[in-house]
Amino acid sequence: MAIVQHYIVGGVSRSILEALDLAKAQGTSILSAGQNDPFNPAVVQLRNGSAVLFTQLSGENVTQSQAFPGQLEGLFDKVIFGEGSSTATQVYSIEISTLPTSGSMFNSLFNVNVPASAFSAATIAAALLSESDDIQGTAIADQLLSFDGDDVIHAYGGDDFAWGGNGDDFILGGDGADALTGANGDDFLNGGTGDDNLDGGDGEDTLLGKDGNDVLNGGAGADVIIGGAGTDTVRLTTESTVNLIDPTKNLGEAKGDEYSSVEIFSFDVGDDHFVGSTGDDVVLGDAGNDVLRGAGGNDTLSGGDGNDELVGGAGIDNLIGGKGPDILSGGGGKDYFEFDSVSEMGKTASTRDLITDFIHLSDKIDLSSIDANGGVSGEGNFSFVAAEGHGFTGVKGQLTWDQQGTGNGSHTLISGDIDGDKVSDFQIDLSGRVDLTAADFAL
Repeated sequence: MAIVQHYIVGGVSRSILEALDLAKAQGTSILSAGQNDPFNPAVVQLRNGSAVLFTQLSGENVTQSQAFPGQLEGLFDKVIFGEGSSTATQVYSIEISTLPTSGSMFNSLFNVNVPASAFSAATIAAALLSESDDIQGTAIADQLLSFDGDDVIHAYGGDDFAWGGNGDDFILGGDGADALTGANGDDFLNGGTGDDNLDGGDGEDTLLGKDGNDVLNGGAGADVIIGGAGTDTVRLTTESTVNLIDPTKNLGEAKGDEYSSVEIFSFDVGDDHFVGSTGDDVVLGDAGNDVLRGAGGNDTLSGGDGNDELVGGAGIDNLIGGKGPDILSGGGGKDYFEFDSVSEMGKTASTRDLITDFIHLSDKIDLSSIDANGGVSGEGNFSFVAAEGHGFTGVKGQLTWDQQGTGNGSHTLISGDIDGDKVSDFQIDLSGRVDLTAADFAL
């Protein structure tokens, strides 16, 4: 165990490194002072050939360094620094190098602790190389790193970064917008208050976002993910299946996972699948051919790029197909079909989106995000041509509709001309012969 502490004694600064029952350390020991700190070591007690490096920083540039050969051995060896100013930001990073082939040496760097009262700001990097460690942060922004062992990290206040490394780690974020990573092992991560980013890494992890709008990624392994208060997001970084009704069907990164108090599910590239529950789910696909089903609740489903299938289910749902020919089914309730860009919409039978169950004067097709001026300055709204089967007349921003076919093959084709050239710039297909008025659109 080694402890680094900073003291304010009689108006001057003095830093003390104490090594207690130490073994197996690696790296170069580096202690860096704050801006304009003279930072000259007064006493160095080292033995046998490893290195300890002391550097002074000005902003991001190292302006002074001193290296001492030697090796800390036994109990209560010390490195004592001379007088200096502690009014500016101080940065301490510690690493030990040059392993002996035998004998006893450092087995970990245990704790880095700089009182908030001593400095205006601090970044504290604690490099913990082995064994189980207990790392204490401060009330301001810290960087807390551990490596092997079952570690406990208390970040406390500030926007902290904490990384657990190997082992079954327990990481508490405290106040602030924290980034907590468990890495390998069965970890417990608690974001505390603030908008936190939690990454469990490999292993069977437990992630608790608690207060704030948190982003939670369980990683590989069967994880328990609890969003807590706020609007929380589960992030899946590989092709996955999430089934909130029957979690035994979860696949990929979600296999074995359990979710509660989560409002948003965000998928990465791949052919992803999602089945919602009775809650109000927000599901974000990415590139790939995704199948997203909302089930009950007022859901928002966004397919992203690819040939996606979106099914809202019961409730007032918002379906966004994205780029590619998508199949959209609102299900029960008054649903919205949102189209945000002409570049994401096709204009042929093989590239346009299909809405399978549009209900006249109940559902809406939302085109309000599209500028119907055809690139002219200012945002223009579409003008709906009321007569069915009427062609374009050369006016920018016209929207027409045409019922085609009979029986099971019938459909209603919506076409838009944004530049006034009498040619469709996009099309939307509706299953069946559907009567339409301007009230069926958000223009």
